[in-house]
Amino acid sequence: AEVKLLETFADQSVIAIENVRLFNETKEALERQTATAEILRVISGSVTDTQPVFDAIVQSCRKLFAGKAVALVMPSGEMIESVAYASDSDDHADNILKPWPLDRGSGAGTCILESRLIAVADTAEGAKEFPRMPQLATALGYRSCLFVPLLREGRAIGCLTILRANTGTFDAQELVLAQTFADQAVIAIENVRLFNETQEALERQTATAEVLQVVSASMADATPVFEKILDSCERLFGTRDLAVFLTDGQTLSQPTAYRGSFGSWASTSYPRPLAGTLSDMVLKRRRLMYWPDALASPEVPEYMKQIAREHGNFAGCVAPLEWDGRGIGTLNVMRRPPRPFSDKDQALLSTFADQAVIAIQNARLFNETQEALARQTATSDVLQVISESPTDVQPVFEIIAERAAALTAARYCLVTRLDGELVHLVSLHGVNPAGTAALRAAWPQPLQGSTSIAARAIRGSGVVNVADLLALPDAEYAPAMKQACELAGFRSGLSVPMLRDQQVIGAITVNRAETGLYADKEVALLQTFARQAVVAIENVRLFNETKEALEHQTATADVLGVISHSMSDASPVFEKIIERCEQLFSAQAFALGIVDEQGRVNLPIYRMTAATRVLLGESEAAAIEAKTHAAFPRPLAGTLTEKAIRSGRLVEIRDVLNTTEASQPAAQAAAQMKLGTSVVVAPLMWEGRGIGSLTMFRKEVAGLRERENALFKTFADQAVIAIQNARLFNETKEALE
Repeated sequence: AEVKLLETFADQSVIAIENVRLFNETKEALERQTATAEILRVISGSVTDTQPVFDAIVQSCRKLFAGKAVALVMPSGEMIESVAYASDSDDHADNILKPWPLDRGSGAGTCILESRLIAVADTAEGAKEFPRMPQLATALGYRSCLFVPLLREGRAIGCLTILRANTGTFDAQELVLAQTFADQAVIAIENVRLFNETQEALERQTATAEVLQVVSASMADATPVFEKILDSCERLFGTRDLAVFLTDGQTLSQPTAYRGSFGSWASTSYPRPLAGTLSDMVLKRRRLMYWPDALASPEVPEYMKQIAREHGNFAGCVAPLEWDGRGIGTLNVMRRPPRPFSDKDQALLSTFADQAVIAIQNARLFNETQEALARQTATSDVLQVISESPTDVQPVFEIIAERAAALTAARYCLVTRLDGELVHLVSLHGVNPAGTAALRAAWPQPLQGSTSIAARAIRGSGVVNVADLLALPDAEYAPAMKQACELAGFRSGLSVPMLRDQQVIGAITVNRAETGLYADKEVALLQTFARQAVVAIENVRLFNETKEALEHQTATADVLGVISHSMSDASPVFEKIIERCEQLFSAQAFALGIVDEQGRVNLPIYRMTAATRVLLGESEAAAIEAKTHAAFPRPLAGTLTEKAIRSGRLVEIRDVLNTTEASQPAAQAAAQMKLGTSVVVAPLMWEGRGIGSLTMFRKEVAGLRERENALFKTFADQAVIAIQNARLFNETKEALE
């Protein structure tokens, strides 16, 4: 009896021990889950600033890892700097916050340079690989350390550093948790970068649109345009040292418009001979020039260095104002003390310079003659259409074709676009029905094989002026084109290319029923229309890119919001992901597959888009969906999910009917069920292991763009986060129960 009683007490001791262990493990898991959820909450509330996220990460790490100190560090040039820091005391804060060299002498430097995780159980042993580690360990008071890379596109952009006062290894759970925190830091960085890039692009687009609006309202005087340009430059470049200079080719006048220090020395320094000035250098080279440091640059003239010595050194950026290949002035921006101008800054300054040129020439044309007034009115109409059509360039092409035909005394106008290999007819004005039918039948044409004057202008990046098209030899102008000309009533032709960043993107062509060359002023006018067409194309491109980036950012943020509110169930996240995919991708159907522990693919979500359901009919669509769901679960082997998981990256089959992938079940299903001929599969990967896939069925065989690939992969990654959140939550709940 006593033995049995003693055995009972022993069993009760085991129960007590297990209860304490389970309680502590549950508490620890809950603390880790709470920490990651808190950081996700901070991420969702800090789309414009990474610092709150960094601070939350280091504080959570220090608490969860019982670390002596935790720091988030990033490279800055050839040094490493701390961007967030948490410690059990401030004794070593100065040493942690002080920059140190980015090299392989330290664990953090090696982690960043080699993009790999480094764990050191004893800093004395770590000296074998990292020479400065004992010195740093003594200075900072730690004996073991962990360095986790912040990876973006496979390259480390920073390092999460965890320091402990005692020696000892980091277990697998700690390594996974540390990597999770590092990944969350990268998410925060990317969120802020995308938000800031979108905001910056929107601000710059708004500024250029405002200048164009002033251009359209100041037809007789360019000064308001200059003032608006300088206002925009002052706001976007963060400087008040700005000026617009004009020249007659011999003399550089006093600034036509200026801000800041230009006003204090312009009256004594200008007007002056153009030769030897900064403006002269820029106009001769016919491109924007940038000097990071005026006093240190050998190209900066002595008179400007003297100004720099007297009024303060500066970084200078000067954009040429050019018209018909002739320099008419410059747009000058200085930053004091010297601060760099990015590539985007320089591109924007060139855009403002182009707008200043438009304003100058608008005013000149307006004031020269009544004929110039009519032409200026036409260009104003085009600019008005540009400002009213930020998302569609077609109205601009239509108005350009109409005005170009009228103001060059031509009856006909064709606007063509180049897609890389083919030249397409995008607008046609003034042509009779027979000629219209013949011309539309003749396009598109391969750029290299076409004898049209539009193709010649595009190939040569220059003006093509032909007195009589029908008199050209057949080798220069094909019989089919001559026949179309006869039906349309063409004899003479003038074509000018549309240039963007020295790349030809199309051409504007005018034709007359009479023979004879076009005058220089008509060539110049058509080139103006070509530039305006390019402005319109660029406006639409920038608007659409900004809108697309904002939609992508909003979509990923929406999914993150659902993730933060659905910790125990991934289904709402899956629904939100599929909903956003339907909105952002042109596709027929989407599917989300999950691989279970038996190696089978389950299909929690398979959905056709609304457009597909309308096209197929509700009954057929429902039958296809039912048939698809009935085919699952199915073995992973041989599926596109397996292929994507095996490769570890997005798999895109552009034409399932004409590739070896047609034997795949998903590809066969796509073809049989009329879901398109293109399949895109993004793997769901967790710790190097495939747990499912996100699949899209499309009709387009051109393939996804790089941004679309990245967005689709992001949705897949978010699905993984939701799955793992739900798993951790449910495991924690189960352990707690």
